[in-house]
Amino acid sequence: MSKAAELAALIGSQTAQGNRNLIINGAMQVAQRGTSASVSNSVAYLTLDRWQYSYGHNSSNAYSTWTMSQDSDAPAGFSNSTKFICTTAASAPSTLTATLFQQKFEGQNLQQIQFAKTDAKTLTASFYIKSNKTGNIGVQLFAEDDSTLNSQLVLINSANTWEFKTVTFSSKTSGTEIPNDNTSGLRIRFVFEYNTGRAFGTADTWAAKQTNSQLVPAGTSARVSTANDTFFITGVQLEIGDVATAFEHEDFGTTLAKCQRYLYRHCEGNNVTISNANAYASNMVFGTIHFPTSMRTNSYSLSYPVGTNYYRFYRASANTDFNDWTAFNDRTENACTIYKSSLSGFTAGHAGWLVTSNASAYIEFDAEL
Repeated sequence: MSKAAELAALIGSQTAQGNRNLIINGAMQVAQRGTSASVSNSVAYLTLDRWQYSYGHNSSNAYSTWTMSQDSDAPAGFSNSTKFICTTAASAPSTLTATLFQQKFEGQNLQQIQFAKTDAKTLTASFYIKSNKTGNIGVQLFAEDDSTLNSQLVLINSANTWEFKTVTFSSKTSGTEIPNDNTSGLRIRFVFEYNTGRAFGTADTWAAKQTNSQLVPAGTSARVSTANDTFFITGVQLEIGDVATAFEHEDFGTTLAKCQRYLYRHCEGNNVTISNANAYASNMVFGTIHFPTSMRTNSYSLSYPVGTNYYRFYRASANTDFNDWTAFNDRTENACTIYKSSLSGFTAGHAGWLVTSNASAYIEFDAEL
């Protein structure tokens, strides 16, 4: 076969096509927020970019505490995974106990799926998982705009062994179409802890969400955790079609840029440049921060730690330390100004620059779904 014919065959089989994977950071490479966090009764983005931890229950003493981390334990072809280890098990898990790991997708990135249309596409998820427990985990798609869900089970056959799994979700040919905008249109959920109150409906059937968010098909036995239980996941791919293709690896920089649309950690550590700056008045300093990629929305939040002399303004052979920031404004998807007031000793118009002045200092912008 000629090289041209070989390339044509690859393209025809979709093997050579890029951007098949709807998942961002499926190889668990990027962790701007940090590589480890203790989590319990919360819904939060904590470590691995684009991946959200969620825990649910309906009574006291009903939730476990987990450590969620980026880990080097991974199957062949991968360097990282997300690891969960149960540090404290729930003493009285409720029937609605649930722990899951999920990713949300912008509607404008889902138009090719054609949800709620007669020619809607099937979707296939593939991933590697490892756990000290055998048994089922739940895998679910949740459509945001009409609160419908499709839940299925995946069996872990062997304890403490990396296993490759696939699950195909039938097309969604009715309901509400996903808007072509930057809001959340769909979620994929991996449910590694659940109780019987989270079971509802028939596997691989699109159904309306009930009063409580159902995560596994009806009749599923509980999977409740004990201390030191572990769950690992990596190589996550979600693509159009009913067959899983090889994981679509991409370079680190490409993945990081995709993640920075949702979270951008601008700087961290001691004596790291924040921006050029100027004294707007004798007691106020302004700096402008430009983002490396456009944020998802201009309604992002600013986060930073507060501590004694965490930040510094250098100017005119002098410097002033301060503990926090007053506010930020002039926000666009590409830049914003950040400022601190209630200081003293400046000369209006003096130029300088802003830096961090503590190893624990950082500045980040959050536009997560």
